[in-house]
Amino acid sequence: MYTEQELARILSEYGKSVYRLAFIKTKNYSDADDIYQEVFLRLIKNDKEFKSDEYLKNWLLKTTINLCKDLWKSAWYRNNSLLSDFQEDSGYEYESVNEKDDESSEVTNAVMQLPQKYREVIHLYYYEGYTEKEIAQMLNTNEKTISSRMLRGRKKLKELFEKEGKKYEF
Repeated sequence: MYTEQELARILSEYGKSVYRLAFIKTKNYSDADDIYQEVFLRLIKNDKEFKSDEYLKNWLLKTTINLCKDLWKSAWYRNNSLLSDFQEDSGYEYESVNEKDDESSEVTNAVMQLPQKYREVIHLYYYEGYTEKEIAQMLNTNEKTISSRMLRGRKKLKELFEKEGKKYEF
């Protein structure tokens, strides 16, 4: 069981990462909020002790990924996919959490335009600092698949920036 101080520390240290990942995967603030809350509720209910903070962070992000997958499988989500399609096509732009820097925001908005499978690996690699091997374990996928997704995602990002007449190295 966690004390209030431990939970406060965990929330302040990993809360942004959990929320960003939930948003990157769902592209919806409401769904990201729900997943964020559910992740930390599960942590509170969880009696498991973690060997280190790295194991804790990995558990939090893996739980976030699994909850996003559960959301996509839900009948409610499948029946309301028309609404989510509208949100994606509405020109909605992602404002990164607590990042007002123009260049960072521009890159994040470009990442949000990528297909979900590229978006998640790029987020986990660049924003969370995981290696391709760790991402493969987290997503239950082959490491070569993650490597391919990284290459294709970077290529798509480069194409997006070139299309806008900007140079950016990934």
